[in-house]
This record gives sequence, C-alpha cells and structure tokens, in this order.
Amino acid sequence: MDLNDEKLSNSITITIFCMDGVTFPIELELESTVSTLKTKISATRNILTCTMNLFIYGDESLLIDTMELMESINIFMLLKNFEEKMVLELLYDKCNGVEWGYSTNWKTDTVIQYWYGIRTNSDYKIIYLNLCHNILTGEIPPELGLLSNLTELNLYTNNLIGEIPPELGQLKNLTLLCLCENDLIGKIPPKLGQLTNLTCLDLYNNNLTGEIPPELGLLSNLIKLVLYHNNLTGEIPPELGLLSNLTDLDLSYNNLTGEIPHELGLLSNLTELDLYDNKLTGEIPPELGLLSNLIKLVLSDNNLIGEIPPELGLLSNLYCLELHNNKLTGEIPYFTNYK
Repeated sequence: MDLNDEKLSNSITITIFCMDGVTFPIELELESTVSTLKTKISATRNILTCTMNLFIYGDESLLIDTMELMESINIFMLLKNFEEKMVLELLYDKCNGVEWGYSTNWKTDTVIQYWYGIRTNSDYKIIYLNLCHNILTGEIPPELGLLSNLTELNLYTNNLIGEIPPELGQLKNLTLLCLCENDLIGKIPPKLGQLTNLTCLDLYNNNLTGEIPPELGLLSNLIKLVLYHNNLTGEIPPELGLLSNLTDLDLSYNNLTGEIPHELGLLSNLTELDLYDNKLTGEIPPELGLLSNLIKLVLSDNNLIGEIPPELGLLSNLYCLELHNNKLTGEIPYFTNYK
C-alpha cells in the first residue's frame, strides 16, 4: 500500500497494491475511520469486511492517526488469502467450531498461519489442514476444494457425517487425504482419481457404500490405500493393479464380491495385502506369488475355493499368511523361507 499519495484539502487517495496484481486507488476523507477503508475495499474487490484484517487496532480509529501502521506487508497477505480465510470460517461454522477440542485463533483477526492445525507456504497459502481428534461434527464443506495449494487434509477421528464432497478432487497438490474413523456415508467420489499427487488415501472405519471407483487406479503415486471397515460392494477393480508404487492395500471388512484380480500380482512394491472378511469367490491368483516384497497376505473369511497356489511359496519375505475360513483344498505349498 502506497501512502505517498496526493493530498487534497479534506481527502486523501490511498493506492492499494494487491499480491494478485490488482492495483486500485481509494479516496477517503481525512477524518475517515479504518472501518470506512474496509468498506471501500469491500465495494471495490467484493471482499467481505468481516474477513479483513488491516492490522490496525480498532475499526473506529482515524486513518490519519494510524498511517504508519498501515504500511505493514500484512495487508498484502490479507488481500491474497481472503478467500481461503472465508473457507476456513465456513468449515468452523458448519462443523460446530465452538465445540472443537482445539480452535486457537480460529475466526479471529490473527493471520491464518497461526490458526490451530493450519500451515501455510511462503506465499501464505494454506498447504496443511489437520484437525484430527478434534470433535468436528456435521458435513465436510465442499468449499474445501477451493484450497488449491493444500497438500495434506487430515480430518480423521471426528464425528463427521454426510458424503465425501467430490470437490475434493480439485485439490491437485494433495498428497495425503485422511478421513478415516468418522461416520461418512455414500460412495467414494470417482473424482478422487484426479488427485495424481496423492500418496496416502485413508477412508477406513466409515459407512461408505457402493463400488470402489476404478478411477483410483489413476493415482500413480499412491503408496497407501486403506478402505477397510466400510460397506463397500462390487468387485475389486483390476485397475488397482496399475498402482505401481503401492505398498499397503487394505480392503478388508467390506462386502466385496467376485474374484481377486490377477492384476494385483503387478504390484511389485506391495508389502501388505489385506482382503479378509469379504465375500470373495474363485481361486487365489497364482500371480500373487510375484509379489516378492510381500510380508503380509491375509485372505481369510471369504468364499475362496481351489488349491493354494504353489507360487505363494516363492514369497521369500512373507511373515504373515492367513487363509482360514475359506473352502480351500489340496496341500499347503512348501515355503522355503517362511518366517
């Protein structure tokens, strides 16, 4: 903000330089207050006055008495982040923020990087939102999809209800999405398959229904996919075999049907495969014997038939193998290096 402006007899023109490149002048009476300046900015840029913090104490203070304070760079931070601040305030209101366990600085004039559970980058854009174990209630606001720089969204172990907003699929920089241990319902949005930077997707311990979207097979950087203890139905998408970086796949405690896709044998980095307590049928794919890094294979409590493939004996790093409560026949393969 440039305060070295032309002064008229009873007015002053202040030029506002915004971080997004917008520049505009505002003419005010010399006896104007801080709140008057906020109103003028609001009319010019369509910014709600309640989200403004010019870092000048007291809305009724005279501008002429606070000019030096107004030179603070914090006004640029405000004008760049007002939309994100509005999203956070919406989250607070919709998820009963007054009852949160921790809400330090939320809905105050303190800059958002000092709000509990928030981190920002060098441009003061939100990159981290962690409100786990914090007594959040209500539905997840779809407006969270506007936090375009977000890399981690962690809302696990709360009392959130409703469906997962498909708008979260707009968060192209997201690497971690953890919504587990809530009361979420509905289907997993296929648009989550657009989160190509995602490395961890944790949705376990909810009440999610419907099929696992095959679009999740597009998450080429995914390392961990944990969907256990939901009410998911349908078959396991063979597209999950495209997740070449995956190390942990847990789809247990659901109502999945059909056969185990042989494409899962392509997951060369997989260390844990948990498919127990579903309604899977057919034979165990011998391709699972190609998972040379596997240390845990749990297929118990299904309706699998046929013989245990001898190829499983090639799993030299296997530490845990559970196949009970199926309809398997034949001999148990020889595991040369079974631990």
